[in-house]
Amino acid sequence: MENFESLESRSRIPDLVSDSVTAQQTGQLPAGIYSVMNVSDADARIKVGTTANDVTQTSGRRIFSGNEVFQEVKKDRRIGLIAVAGTATLEIHLVRSIP
Repeated sequence: MENFESLESRSRIPDLVSDSVTAQQTGQLPAGIYSVMNVSDADARIKVGTTANDVTQTSGRRIFSGNEVFQEVKKDRRIGLIAVAGTATLEIHLVRSIP
């Protein structure tokens, strides 16, 4: 299994939870490629930036319920989240650090 990478090496960020009224954001993150999984029944929108809690239901990258995306994050940026409706929960893992 040369192309196999253990999940044990991934750094997990605490779950990010938001409703459809108030956006939430992570703390500052190290530069890297992140796996962002929407584990809720609600669709979500995400934004990456120095300030990311200004994401809205009509802006940002849409992550459908039960789906995963990979997102590049530059040093000291944040991931912001808002649910399209209801409450959304993201599981976020650092997959690979980048310089």
